[in-house]
Amino acid sequence: MQDSDKKNNLKGWIELAAYLVFIGAILTVLSVLIDPIKWNRPDLVNGRDKFVASALCEPEDTIDVLIVGDSEAAVLASPQVLYDDEGISAYVGSQVGQRACETYLFVEEMMKKQKPKVLIIETDLMVLETTTLREGVLSGIAIIEDKCSIFRYHNGWKEMLGINPPPVYTHEKGFDVLTKVEPYTGGEYMIETEDKYVINGPVKYYIGKIKKLCEENDCEIIFVSSPSPINMNYAKHNAIQEYSEEIGVPFIDFNLMIDELEIDWNTDAYDEGDHVNFSATQKQTHYLSKYLKENYDLPDHRGE
Repeated sequence: MQDSDKKNNLKGWIELAAYLVFIGAILTVLSVLIDPIKWNRPDLVNGRDKFVASALCEPEDTIDVLIVGDSEAAVLASPQVLYDDEGISAYVGSQVGQRACETYLFVEEMMKKQKPKVLIIETDLMVLETTTLREGVLSGIAIIEDKCSIFRYHNGWKEMLGINPPPVYTHEKGFDVLTKVEPYTGGEYMIETEDKYVINGPVKYYIGKIKKLCEENDCEIIFVSSPSPINMNYAKHNAIQEYSEEIGVPFIDFNLMIDELEIDWNTDAYDEGDHVNFSATQKQTHYLSKYLKENYDLPDHRGE
C-alpha cells in the first residue's frame, strides 16, 4: 500500500471518528434538554414510562417499599392501602411489558435517590414467553434508552417546549385504581404438576444483578405473584419457587391463595383473568401490609 493510500485511509477513519463524536454530542445535549426526569416534570410522560418517571421524581428518601414489574405489578398492591394499614411508604414503578433488564436499570437509578428497605418483584417478568435472542435485543434497547434518553422521551418534546399541553396525569403512587369488572370464567388454572418452566438466562442474569445491588444497599427482596389465570400456571410457579430457594429470596404466590384471600373471579377480575381489579388488589394489599410489618423493620409514617 502506497503512502498516499495509507494517508487517505487514516483520514477516512479520523473523519468517521469525528462524525461519531459530533453525533454523540448532539444526542447527549438533546437527551438533557428533553429528559423530563432531569427537569422534574414526570407529568410530561405518558404511556408505559409514566410510573417509573414519577417514581424517579419522588423526594429523596421517601420510599421504604418499592414494587417493580410489568402490568401485573401495577395491580399487585395499593400504596395508599399499605399506608392506611400500617403506615408503610411504598411506590409502584411498573411498565407494561417491563423486562428484567429494564427492572434492573430502574432499580439502579432509584437507589441513587431512595433507600428502600424492601423491593417487591412481581414475577410475571420472570416467566414471560420469550427467547434468549429476544431478551438480548430488548435488553440492548433498554440500555441505549437508559444512556440516551432522547430515544425514550422523544415523543414528549412538544409538551416539554409548551407546544402541546401535558397529558392528563393522575395516579396513586404509581398505582392505577382499576374498578371495571370482566369476570374470569375459565375455572381452576393452578393444577398441581411436577412440570417446570425454564426461566430465561438473561432474566436470571438481571435478577442476579438486582439482588447484588440490593445487598449493597441493605434492601431485602421478595418475589410476589399477582393472581392471573391468563399468565400463571403451576409449572411457572415451580420454576419461580426453585429459583427463589436457589438465591434465598422469599416467594409469595397469590395464585395459590385464592381461597385464603377470598378472591371471587366474578367480581375481582378486571379483564377476564389477565389482571385483577381494585377489589382484589385491596385484599392482596391487606395481606402484604401485615406480612411486611411482621417480617421487616418498616417505620410507620402515619401522622408525620
